[in-house]
Amino acid sequence: MKVCYDYQILAAQKYGGISRYFFELATRIMSLGADVKITCRYSRNYYFRDMLPIYTPQNFMASFIERKLSGTLNRLQSLHDMKDCDILHPTYYKPYMLGRFNGRIILTVYDLINEIYGVNPEETDNKRRMFHAAAHIIAISENTKKDILRIFPDIDPGKISVIYLGSSMQTPISTGKNPLGNPYVLFVGARWSYKNFARFVASMRPILERLGDLRVLCAGGGEFSADEIALMGKMSSRYVQRNMNDDELAQAYANAECFVFPSEYEGFGIPVLEAFACGCPLVCSNSSSLPEVGGEAAEYFDPFNVEDMSAKILRVIEDESLRESMRSAGRERVKLFSWDDTARRTLECYKLAMSS
Repeated sequence: MKVCYDYQILAAQKYGGISRYFFELATRIMSLGADVKITCRYSRNYYFRDMLPIYTPQNFMASFIERKLSGTLNRLQSLHDMKDCDILHPTYYKPYMLGRFNGRIILTVYDLINEIYGVNPEETDNKRRMFHAAAHIIAISENTKKDILRIFPDIDPGKISVIYLGSSMQTPISTGKNPLGNPYVLFVGARWSYKNFARFVASMRPILERLGDLRVLCAGGGEFSADEIALMGKMSSRYVQRNMNDDELAQAYANAECFVFPSEYEGFGIPVLEAFACGCPLVCSNSSSLPEVGGEAAEYFDPFNVEDMSAKILRVIEDESLRESMRSAGRERVKLFSWDDTARRTLECYKLAMSS
């Protein structure tokens, strides 16, 4: 079986959950005996750096002309390389291959954020075309499958399989490296719109007033904007933003009082598994896929209710025995999710598509 993974997300991301997913998937599918092609000519993607013909980590396309043409060159490379493949598993939703690829298309759907929040009509049209063209669709949670069928009701439920993701986060060998020196609550990743950072800040205000030595560590997401600093108000000095590699992030999880994940919507929620793997108590939204992934190992709140969020965070911070039981429950919960299982079930989808 010849399997092709295309250029789209490899060219768009240097780091990121989707490119991490395809890296973990491709390497394991290869080890299971499939002939795998990564069809991308120009990329700065960190995970695929040893699998690409041209890796440009510092300056993505030194030449102005190449920089302008890189999208076209990557697309042409993919169209050329996929010709003799049995399975094409696009890494995103552009339908450039339709009518030009004769094998089976398998499509992974990560979430329906674009459709729920009305961000980009073109992406919705692309998804619709790809949904109908795909021999099989992989949804990364039951909640994502439910959203597909609600928003695109003409899609056959029988062509959708739910295949969970895994976690690449390794438990730190030593957990004694507190990155701040103070007790802290951890927030990870982007802070825009549906990530619900504004309500999180509001929920933390009374907690920070009550606990004078507590800090908030924001891992990743870029430096705080002027609007975010204004939102924090007199508590802004208690917020710290740091960019972190995987090892540093694992230490941040392992030493936090708790990890708060207030997102209004997630297609899956890999940070849930990262926290569990590192023994970090999780306090998170009761919305979308998060209860499906977190199970009984998390403390949940209504993401639209600041008082509920604040009460649940404070409850976990102030109860050491509760935190310890949550750490244990999280370590057990994460065992249910593995990239090996993701790859095995995905390969089954490829074989099913080829036999249909």
